[in-house]
This record gives sequence, structure tokens and C-alpha cells, in this order.
Amino acid sequence: MAADRDDDVQERSPRNLREATKQIETARQQITALDEELAAAKVRIRELESEMFAATAGGFSTAISRRSNRTGSIRGIRQAGLRIDSNNRIASINDVAAVMIGKKVEELKGRDLRNADTFAFGSGFLRHTIEDVRAKGEAREIIQDGFRATSPSQSGVRSIPTGLAKWSILFTPIEKGMVDIVIEDVTQLITLQETLGRFVSPSVVEMLLEGEDADVRPAKRHISVLFCDLRGFTPFSALVEERDVSDLLDEFFSYATAAVTAEGGIVNKFLGDGLLALFGAPIQDREHGVHALYSAFAMLEQHQRLREKWSRWEFHIPDLGVGIVAGKAVVGVLGSSRHQDYTAIGRCVNLAKRVCDGAAGGEIHLPLSTYEYIKQAAEQSSTTRPFSFRGVELGERSFKGFSEPVMIVRVFPDQEPPDDPHTDGQSE
Repeated sequence: MAADRDDDVQERSPRNLREATKQIETARQQITALDEELAAAKVRIRELESEMFAATAGGFSTAISRRSNRTGSIRGIRQAGLRIDSNNRIASINDVAAVMIGKKVEELKGRDLRNADTFAFGSGFLRHTIEDVRAKGEAREIIQDGFRATSPSQSGVRSIPTGLAKWSILFTPIEKGMVDIVIEDVTQLITLQETLGRFVSPSVVEMLLEGEDADVRPAKRHISVLFCDLRGFTPFSALVEERDVSDLLDEFFSYATAAVTAEGGIVNKFLGDGLLALFGAPIQDREHGVHALYSAFAMLEQHQRLREKWSRWEFHIPDLGVGIVAGKAVVGVLGSSRHQDYTAIGRCVNLAKRVCDGAAGGEIHLPLSTYEYIKQAAEQSSTTRPFSFRGVELGERSFKGFSEPVMIVRVFPDQEPPDDPHTDGQSE
């Protein structure tokens, strides 16, 4: 009997050992899975904190809300966020803010604000501004130049190369003495505002910055393209003093730019003795063709006054020719990482240049399809204009780079078309 019990124990021992080993392995797998879940949860918490600051940054004030609406349109703008509690400790911070400070998130979260108050704006800058915001109970935005991130060698984290930049620091008081701080690189935003301000009206700049039907990302859009240039300017410039040439071009570009911006267009490029203007972008405009044509009328009227003015000084300055084409083009901010420009690329842009080249001084030329599009838009326009326009067909013309000939129409403002030796017929 004793021998039988010993044999039974020996049989159960290996079986129990195998079961125990299997249970230990299962427990290890469960621990590994829990560790992975915990790591994933920590990553998700970091992501949610970053998303929280991105979302919060869009709602604190009108200023930050406007910029948040544009971050998808203007490349390079990044937001850093910190939440400071009533004891001046860092309640939350996102990765961008940590990189700017030059430390890791885990080195800053829960620590005293002094650990983060080392920005190049000056020691104590954040604390003093927070105290002022708490005392007044209202948000405050500061635009600062020249912010630089801490060197990666000092912190072990990748630094954002800022160079010479403009930074917006927005302090917003919230409940229980907490203050949210949003730091944003607005260099490109301010550059865009200043650049557009030279070529478009203030109202258009404001609409663009507000995000009202505006988008500067490259996209195919239906627009009107206007080219204009001075006829015979090269031989003219060889006969007059350089200063006179400069003064003439200054006056020409001044009134031409004014004519474009008055109709909601933008001057895209100055081209020696001419310019390229766009209508219908970046602000969407259902009547962009009508506005381009009215702009051309204003240009010719102002140019005639300029010619009369300069004729008193015995200068017979060159006349102005204009070409307008409506069509689809890729429009938006294009270029390299070092240089970007808002421009348009497409068939209608190339055709507008060709049409302009064929217009004599004092003439506005359009393809027949563009003329009919503008005429229909003008008839349906909700805006009352003090004048109408009519067109005369000049016949089909062939242009380099275009396989099919194009019927050209010359357009006149507020009058019967005069007799023209190269008129083929009248377009009503």
C-alpha cells in the first residue's frame, strides 16, 4: 500500500509541476499585456493633453480663434500649451511647449512654474504676466520677437529651430485661479498679412485672416486672370532719364493696384512694365469676371489721365493694353520650404498673357467664352453698376501653346464701340 501511494505521488508531482509552469507563463503573458496597455494608455494621455491644448487654443479669445481657423491654411504654425494651477504649478503641458522650454514633459508636469519660466523673453516673464492676468481677470496677448528654443544638447530633446521669429503668447484666466498659456509661431501669419496688405484692400486682408470663404492651400478654382502692360515701354525707357522711368512706373503701379483692390482682386506679380492680377481667389467671388473687367476699365481711365499729365512735360508715355481670361487654375501658396508665394498656374493664366500681348494700346481683349461668361454674370449681378459694356468680335487668333484658335472680343465701357479697321462683327 505504501509503495502504491509513493507511485501515485510521483505521477501527480510532474503533472502539478507542468500545470504550475503553465499558470506562471499565463500570468507572465497577462502582466506583459497589462504593461503594454499601460504604456499605450500613457501615450494616449499625452495625445489627449496635446489635443486639449490644440482645442483650447481655438476658443479662448477672438484673436486665437482667428489664427486657429487658419492653421490648416498656412504652413509652419505650431501651438504650444501650458496650464498653470492656482499654486503656480504646471498642471498640463504639451510636447511643443516642452521642446520650446528645452525639457521633457515628465520633467515639467506638476513642477513649479519656475522650471518653465526660462524663456528668452526674460526670467519671470510668465509669472509676472500670470499675476497681472489673474488680477485683472481678462485675457492678454503679447507679440514678441526673437524667441529661441533651448539647445538639444542641454536637454536631450529635439529643439524647434526658430531663428528670427514672431511669437504670440496668449494668457487666459479660467476657473479656480488657473491660467492657460498658448504660445504660437505667427511669423508666417504676420508675413502673409503684411505681404497681402501691399496688394489687396484691407477688407480683403481681413476676410482672408478671418477665414471667410478663403483658403490659401493649393486647389483648382474658377477665377479670372488679368494681365496688363505698357506698349512700347522698352524704347520709351531708352529715351528718358532713369528717374523719370521709375516715377512713371510708380504712378502706373499705384493706380493699377488700386483698380484691382477696389474690385476685390489681388495683384499677384509685378512684371517689369506690367502686372498679373487674380480675381476670385483667395476670396471666393461669384462675379470675379465682372470685377476683373471693371478693374480694367478703371485702369484705362486712370492711364489716360496719367498720359495727359505727363504730356505737359513733353513725355508721350506708352499706352496700356489689357487681357482677361476666366477659367480654372490651381491657386494657392506654392513653392519650396525656403520661399513660398501665392500664385496661380494653369491654361487660363497662360492664355491671359497671350491675349494681353495681342491687345493694342487702350484695348481690353477677352476670349469670346470669357466675354459671354462675364456678360451673363453681369446680367445676374446683385450689384448695380453706373455703366454697362459692349463687345466687338475681332476674329479668331492662334496663340503659341494652344492647338485651337481663339475668338477674341474687344470690350468697351459705357459707349457704342467706335469704328475699328480690324472689326469682324459685333457681339451683343
